[in-house]
Amino acid sequence: MNAPETPNSLPTDPAYAPVASTPVGTAAPVVSAPVEEPSEEATAEDLLGPPKIDFVSVGLSTLGSLVSGFVGGVIILISTILFLKTAKIASPGIFPYVLALVAFLAIVLSSYLSLFMNSLVFPNKYKEGLATFGQTFAFSILLFILVVPLYVYMGASNIDRIVFVFVIHVLLNSLGVALISEILSNYRYAVLAVYSSFAGFFIATAASVVFFQNSGETDTMIYSLVGVIVVANVLMTFFRLLTELTYYKFYALTGLDPLGDIYSRIEREDLDSVRRAEQELVRFQ
Repeated sequence: MNAPETPNSLPTDPAYAPVASTPVGTAAPVVSAPVEEPSEEATAEDLLGPPKIDFVSVGLSTLGSLVSGFVGGVIILISTILFLKTAKIASPGIFPYVLALVAFLAIVLSSYLSLFMNSLVFPNKYKEGLATFGQTFAFSILLFILVVPLYVYMGASNIDRIVFVFVIHVLLNSLGVALISEILSNYRYAVLAVYSSFAGFFIATAASVVFFQNSGETDTMIYSLVGVIVVANVLMTFFRLLTELTYYKFYALTGLDPLGDIYSRIEREDLDSVRRAEQELVRFQ
């Protein structure tokens, strides 16, 4: 009788090496497949729970937003000294366009710096850097196109109040950048990203309203734009992260994850729908 044929190729991984035969009645040794350990970059807790965050991370990220907002404020200040006030006096019709363009450049630069610094503080969270930069830049361009008519209208009707359009521009752009970056970096907690981003947006808006409600002429208010972009960046970042920190502490203390459970339920329903669709296709083949 010929011996049974042996496959030509066998796995070379020691974990899948053939097990020697054992006598009848003797339990065969159990060979377990290698278990992939969580890497240092992403632990099991990071993968299964909400983004890990602490007070140090909140402070560092807020400091980064302060620096990025300061850079944007410097652009506003230099532009004001060089040509914004001159354009307002010499060419009032061009002034709204100039202010809109300066605001766009300052906002985009400060947003990019803020995103970059956040990626340094949270390297495991902000991994899709190019995609995030691309999408936030596209949003900034779209918002710029939408707010230019507001600049022009306010410049024609009441130029002394055109800085309010700038404030709205800064706040809306900060909100959009925060939403896009948070959703792309951790889509499992998109609902948390919405709540935390709007929390920062409301606080920053309230602070801006209080700051400008008794302001005077545009000649003085233009210089205050330096502080607006700094305050908006800092408050948006701080209160957004404070909301995320509160939720993470709630999760750590109770083990409950209601926002993450929403995603898990939706994911299970989608997978069930895909399986049913595949079974239907197989049945008709």
